[in-house]
Amino acid sequence: MQNLKVEWDQDGRRVRSVVSYSETAAATRKTDLVAEGRTGVEIIETPAFGKRGASEGTAQH
Repeated sequence: MQNLKVEWDQDGRRVRSVVSYSETAAATRKTDLVAEGRTGVEIIETPAFGKRGASEGTAQH
């Protein structure tokens, strides 16, 4: 599964969405941001992090 975020320029700064989107939802969000007058709107793929297994992150004594 892809992990997509949307970035855009707002008030002189680069902003990135906090939530992750599916491909369809990211495209919809991009369209909405452009309609709001945002510039530099891009869909970017970010690494997806899996859930930790039961044995990960546990200390061995």
